[in-house]
Amino acid sequence: MADDQWPRYEIGPQKHIHALGVVSLNYNLFEGALWLIFERYLGIDGPWFYERLNNSDRVAAMQQILHREANPNIQKMIIHLAKYFAVCTENRNNLMHAQHNFGARVAEHLIVNKKSNKNEPLTFSIRLDTLRQIADEIHAGTIFLVGIDKYLSSRAIHSDPETTNAVRESNPYREPPALPRMPKKLRPLGPLRT
Repeated sequence: MADDQWPRYEIGPQKHIHALGVVSLNYNLFEGALWLIFERYLGIDGPWFYERLNNSDRVAAMQQILHREANPNIQKMIIHLAKYFAVCTENRNNLMHAQHNFGARVAEHLIVNKKSNKNEPLTFSIRLDTLRQIADEIHAGTIFLVGIDKYLSSRAIHSDPETTNAVRESNPYREPPALPRMPKKLRPLGPLRT
């Protein structure tokens, strides 16, 4: 039997906390699927290389391996993917590395505090629809990434002279995926005043 009253201590608005969980799960999928790009362009060493990088280095590396791709439209997709992933990573890190501000009570908002890279305290006041939008944008990034991978895989079908026109036409990935709109960065209210 589920305990619908768990937890019995203050953690923040329940729907906001649920949305944070969705952000976390969606981000883990996006981050985990990113190795597909590394494997495609670096072969068997791609996943090994990917695992040894932090996320900001992965973004930089994605842009560096583009010399292995001759098609400028695909290069544009991968650059967009790298920038998209960077914004999603920043948003996720701001949310997952923050602490709930229990003293702040703002209707329909989750108030969290986090230190900036310069060690300055920052406060975020986040509405539920903003958290859900961040989760949806991260999910859209995963779909875009998988679409790129499927499209790149389908190039072999289209370039193979043995492939019939019927097979080419039935391939759902014969067109590149559309570039998703760049996600919005989560913005803090500013430095905390003491």
